[in-house]
Amino acid sequence: MTGPHKIVFGILVTLLSTLCGAAQPTTCRDSVSRQGAWQFQTLPEGSSDCFLSVDPFDTTDLIYRSYLATTSGTLMVFNSYDAAETPTSTGARVFLFFPRVQRPWIEPNVAGGTQAILHFATPGLGIVLDTQNGGVAGFVGLRGLVDKSVNRTNQGGLSVLQSPTLYLDVGFAVGHDPTVDLSNPGIFHDSLGKTCRIAKSELFTVTASGDPQFRFSDRQLGPFLKAHCPDLRLPESLSEWLPEGLSQRPPEAL
Repeated sequence: MTGPHKIVFGILVTLLSTLCGAAQPTTCRDSVSRQGAWQFQTLPEGSSDCFLSVDPFDTTDLIYRSYLATTSGTLMVFNSYDAAETPTSTGARVFLFFPRVQRPWIEPNVAGGTQAILHFATPGLGIVLDTQNGGVAGFVGLRGLVDKSVNRTNQGGLSVLQSPTLYLDVGFAVGHDPTVDLSNPGIFHDSLGKTCRIAKSELFTVTASGDPQFRFSDRQLGPFLKAHCPDLRLPESLSEWLPEGLSQRPPEAL
């Protein structure tokens, strides 16, 4: 897994600095903003979910990679491969991070305005965006791998190698959201690198409109995993998965 386009990033931002000097959103409102190479759009979804899309401002020839984070813990890595608008023109990799205690949000104007941070629904975790040249410049709280090449053979181009909290790798698919492939397994990863495969049909339901929904609240997920994945390192409460030093309570704004 080496090459000129592939870089393994360590933790670029300390957990303390993640909380300091950055204003988290108080509400989920339909809004659009831009910083350099990236455009950010926040959209309320239903009564409780909030979607935050991160899209390149320049999508020449419709070859690009974008990101979608939600209050329900999802990080979707979306790839557009060409302008043909065929079933093979797009691909997506999906992760879920736990626990889910805040709305995803953008911290703008980092590193003198050359970067911005997409914060996930799990405090202390996110990705660092290069606002000058586009692309991912690093990770917050995670170790991961990024392949800058946008192609159908690199599983979406972003992989998580290690997380201090529990996460689910839903997988990659061309032409649709991999979450709806209910016959295939999802893979849970704990902070020690242990894994557990569970059929996605046990983890997700699909609504009449075709939208996948995760079956479990954080409180419900712990007992389910203890029964199905006894080798995973799981605390009594998923709130204990919050990185050390961070508050285990949701921000007051939530």
